Amino acid sequence: MRARNVPGVTQIQRLFRVSDPHGLHARVAVVIARAADQFEADIVVHCGHVAASGRSLLGLLSLCAGPGELLTIVAEGIDAEQSMRALEALLRRHASMIGLQ
Repeated sequence: MRARNVPGVTQIQRLFRVSDPHGLHARVAVVIARAADQFEADIVVHCGHVAASGRSLLGLLSLCAGPGELLTIVAEGIDAEQSMRALEALLRRHASMIGLQ
């Protein structure tokens, strides 16, 4: 979904720091993918110049995000706010990621 200026479509972006000493590993990637799958919003995770769908376990692992790296998570869609709130809560609880924005 890349619609701009469409009523009801919102884009939200948050910055997170990977605080796990193992980086963005499979257990965390599964948590993100399962949460992203619950919403209509497109969720994209950026690490440096690489991006992956929040719904793709392999895509998230391909980011190779190590400890201390910054992840930008972008949610765009009708339920972007709800999806971002859910992701933030899950990342804090399961991944010990630190939200910066």
